[in-house]
Amino acid sequence: MRKIIQFFLFLLLAQANILLGEGIRFNDILGDNFFSAIRNGNYNRVIVPSIDERQFYENINPKFKKIIIAQADKILNEEIVNLSLYDYLATAKTGDRRKYETPYFNRRNNLMILTVACAISNDTKKYLPKIIEYLGAIIQEEFWCVYAHAAYSPNDIMVSIETKSRCDLFGSATASEIGIVLAILDKPLREFSSGFVDYVREKTLEKSIYFYLDDANDKLHWWGDPANNTFLNNWTPWCSASLLCAAVTLQLPPADLEKLIRKLNINISKYYNFFPDNGYCEEGATYWVVSAGNFLSYIEIINKIRTDSIKSLTQTQKFKNIAEFPLKLLVNDNLCASFADASAYYEVPVHLFRRYGEACNSARLLAAADKYADLIDEKQLLENVSNNPYLHLMQISDKKSGVNQSSVNEKRLDYFAPNFVMAGENNNFLVNLKGGNNDESHNHNDLGHFSIYYQGKPFVIDVGTMRYGTKNFSDQRYEIWYVNGEGHNAPVINGIMQQYGKNFTATVLLWFNIRIIFA
Repeated sequence: MRKIIQFFLFLLLAQANILLGEGIRFNDILGDNFFSAIRNGNYNRVIVPSIDERQFYENINPKFKKIIIAQADKILNEEIVNLSLYDYLATAKTGDRRKYETPYFNRRNNLMILTVACAISNDTKKYLPKIIEYLGAIIQEEFWCVYAHAAYSPNDIMVSIETKSRCDLFGSATASEIGIVLAILDKPLREFSSGFVDYVREKTLEKSIYFYLDDANDKLHWWGDPANNTFLNNWTPWCSASLLCAAVTLQLPPADLEKLIRKLNINISKYYNFFPDNGYCEEGATYWVVSAGNFLSYIEIINKIRTDSIKSLTQTQKFKNIAEFPLKLLVNDNLCASFADASAYYEVPVHLFRRYGEACNSARLLAAADKYADLIDEKQLLENVSNNPYLHLMQISDKKSGVNQSSVNEKRLDYFAPNFVMAGENNNFLVNLKGGNNDESHNHNDLGHFSIYYQGKPFVIDVGTMRYGTKNFSDQRYEIWYVNGEGHNAPVINGIMQQYGKNFTATVLLWFNIRIIFA
């Protein structure tokens, strides 16, 4: 314990500011040749394997096939759960998002599992009718944007008309999922009804991409507003990757696709440029999965549209640092250093580690993917298929790279100045301390928060976060105990909590080489 205390004596909290440089511009990286090719229709429109690409589906791990088909067969015998407008609006009264969102996500998860099962088995007679039912049910939903992200009517719980097409995280993801379903099953669906396919395609474009392409609607997309000079968090790559995937799979006309990519690139550039060179993700390791994970998806789609168009970016040290960030926060196989909204519980995203590892030639990520591949259970596999189908569909296998796994647990001074440090002594003690500012994404007013772990187990813990309700999005946000110092190991002096705002900052500084402390 003396060494732990000594460690913290050599860490200083002080004021700091992070300046966002001009950085790179994705439109410039891609260049005129890329956009002229798009404009002329000279690009690859196939980014997911259709049901006719039998070799891809036959090569999927037999264990995974069995799990997916078993789940799909259960879904065949279930009714599609109704979505209630009352439950949607009542979110404002009760603060409970689950009642509406549970069946909302259930519909989408079931659709993707049925689609993958259909492609794996090549049994369209068995699965296609239920898939068509789900497509019909989802396309007829009034709102894809969940209530917490809606555009609200003044002085009323009813949402405004813009919500019908508002591109939030899950509305954008819905468009992507429908596009993937139509791309995989285009032939059998058209044999059933080409008119139905065209109807689903057009309604999906109306509820997502066409609305986003209308420049008059920029103000409704804070994550994708070219005039927005603030940090764009996981929403930016998540929505951008989803809309780009939808645009390609739904065969958006070339001129519109060019406009879409140019517009999305502005915000993707801002997202990438916000990262410091050390790859620190202020959203934490668990949000990194949907933040940096979707950023990789965006790059992969661009590279598929025109082969290796943006490959040079993936070979930079900054990109590699972003990719390896969550590995540096791992404590054990299912626990990571946490702060703010990030959870301490961590399901290692094996397929994402492998894709990032292959993209930036990271032996450490590839070794981690090999190490944790056998830990994928039924629950994680089914979530992988449904939560981000583009990311996982292409890596639904058990392939291993054979990299030496000793590189996974390189220990341990991971210093993300001025925001965060994690250090350890021969894997016995691990400690971390958080700096930054109190206007970060998913902020919890937790500057100075620290955790200690001994032999892979929490010693001084972070209680983490809970599922967000309406109060989390209100002026009373920081009254909630887990969103301030009470829920974290942050300083609380005479009952006075930290204040919200970018001017409330802290810097983590090391006074001398950490190895001296642990000698």
